[in-house]
Amino acid sequence: MDLLSTIPNTRPVAFRMPCCDSMNSVSPRFFTEVIGKTTPGGRFLSLDSSVFLLFTAKDPALPRELIYDPDGREKFRKYLPTERGMANYVEDYPYPYVIDRRCWEVPCVMPSDWDAQNRNGKCSPQTVADLKFAVDATVIKQGMFALCFHPHGWINNTQVVELIDHAVSRYGRKVKFLSLHDVQERLDKHLLAGQPLRGSAGQDNGVRLCDVNHDGYLDVVVGNATVKQTRIWSPGTRSWQTTPFPVELVPEGPPGTWSETGVRFGVLQPSGSASILVRNGTTAGVWHFTGSAWTPDPEGLRGLELGGPLVTVTAGRDRGLRLRDLDLDGVCELIVGNPQQQAVFAYRNTGWQRLPFRLPEGTTIVDAEGRDAGLRFVDFDEDGYADVVFSNAQRYGAYVFNSMTEGWSRKMLASERPGEGPGLPMIVRADGTNNGAWFNYRHMWVQNEETGGKPPQVEVRSFTHDLLGPRRSRRARLTHRCVP
Repeated sequence: MDLLSTIPNTRPVAFRMPCCDSMNSVSPRFFTEVIGKTTPGGRFLSLDSSVFLLFTAKDPALPRELIYDPDGREKFRKYLPTERGMANYVEDYPYPYVIDRRCWEVPCVMPSDWDAQNRNGKCSPQTVADLKFAVDATVIKQGMFALCFHPHGWINNTQVVELIDHAVSRYGRKVKFLSLHDVQERLDKHLLAGQPLRGSAGQDNGVRLCDVNHDGYLDVVVGNATVKQTRIWSPGTRSWQTTPFPVELVPEGPPGTWSETGVRFGVLQPSGSASILVRNGTTAGVWHFTGSAWTPDPEGLRGLELGGPLVTVTAGRDRGLRLRDLDLDGVCELIVGNPQQQAVFAYRNTGWQRLPFRLPEGTTIVDAEGRDAGLRFVDFDEDGYADVVFSNAQRYGAYVFNSMTEGWSRKMLASERPGEGPGLPMIVRADGTNNGAWFNYRHMWVQNEETGGKPPQVEVRSFTHDLLGPRRSRRARLTHRCVP
């Protein structure tokens, strides 16, 4: 990035991970420890296009002829290189989304030209035909079509022109052709009202996307030293309604010292509208979004004590307070998980009530320094309730949620590291950095600089065979099930 920036009139804006269409070359470690940082020259990116988009039959808005081949198979799923254990994709979301608060992800449409030649052979007319169907699906979804192709003879330039001509001739002014620089500018201007995800020095700029009023559409919250604003999208008028936001999400400070104020978003109202909770050295309270504004709750922190008032952040350190709906009633509980404090609270009209369980023994959300301790909430038994997977340099474990009285009482595995057998890979390394673990398609996937030596470039654990049942060999797991 620093070298590219020395070219006159050039500013890098986006990145795409090599081979992201044929292997799991991108992972949370990349987003947290690489693209989320700044270069030695102080430069940074805030847009990536390394994750793939798969249109599926689960989307009711898409006509059958766009999704199924004549033989009854899904048109786009056939392109997934399942023999490589490919898990680098999302389903039915052709829109930019935010990763780790600092990076826009613009997912590429499946197939890329590599995936297509892997399935159809080089420069196949079938490839172009299916990509035209993908354009049609994107227009129906009013989404974004990001094409991934290479100068390697897997698709001809004339075929790319044919695809462009299809979009122009069929949809005319309904479609626009944008560079990723254009995408970045339009997101900042039209969605975020000039407040980008990253500040001028690459820091978290206090911008969050969430459905504030529970209408099914994403809204925007900005809370920094310059702007405190809530932007509610009105689908009827296709316009933004602006109202104040009560607190800062990121305080102003000297370069390199930025940290969060500890504001936690969740749902504490039966209406499903958003609430925020914060208690730090300068700000304390609970606010609910009610209709068109944030309303303070005078009882919002009552009962939130554990040997003294619980705080979300102290001296810039995260104290491991998280809002999450554990019993699936639509209202969040509050989970506390740091080395000194462990508890779960339920929200009532008169304040918070402590529940008779806590996180599993030996697990925490953050460590003593406020860093990620390696805990993830994952429904690995697929009953709808959030289970716990914990893994760091010291120990690992997997625990199933049983009830609102017993909590995560079913221990499926737990061991100090190193333990017997393969165990669980680290979610967080000993130095506190993200190790590249994510959970999807009934597996735990880990990708980092140590896993990339040979296919499938990831370390894999199966929900069924490693977290819930007898362990099998890695090869057997991958053969058994790599995709849904």
